Amino acid sequence: TVNPKTGEKEIAFVLCHEGMNRNGDFFSREELEQAHATIINKKIDLRHSQEFMDIVGGVIGSNVVEASSGFQVQAVGKIYTGVTEQANQAYHLLKEGILTHVSMECEYKEGECSICHKRVKSKADYCVHLKNHKGGEYQGKPCYEILHGVSFTGVGLLDRKGADENARILKVAAV
Repeated sequence: TVNPKTGEKEIAFVLCHEGMNRNGDFFSREELEQAHATIINKKIDLRHSQEFMDIVGGVIGSNVVEASSGFQVQAVGKIYTGVTEQANQAYHLLKEGILTHVSMECEYKEGECSICHKRVKSKADYCVHLKNHKGGEYQGKPCYEILHGVSFTGVGLLDRKGADENARILKVAAV
């Protein structure tokens, strides 16, 4: 939809899904159910930029849904087209299908190794499995970091697949 007063246009997207992404981060269904609403009122930016001027929108809603690929967080955001030129450009790139994917930004309280189940609070505490094999395999078993206490902090717009190949734009509001 389009807000007639501000010109802000909504987008719908898959933020992330249950399971392991290409960075070796693992999200359980339970964690997604607890954390999905933390994305509401967070920024939409350009390619994970931390620059204030690269914020082009905000997230206004989210839900956990079951899809053919498993559980996923779907969200709705608004692009501030009436505010900045960057937002206008981002909207047009979204509408034309040039910006097709998103990448979630998050923090978490604790990680857990899928191999030895050691719990860590920072990368400095990683076990040998996570240090050397995260996102790959260890003795034939997938090695990943199970995230606990997730809080979503934003979403980046991308022109290609990110760590979660299924995190993508679903719908862009038409004028």
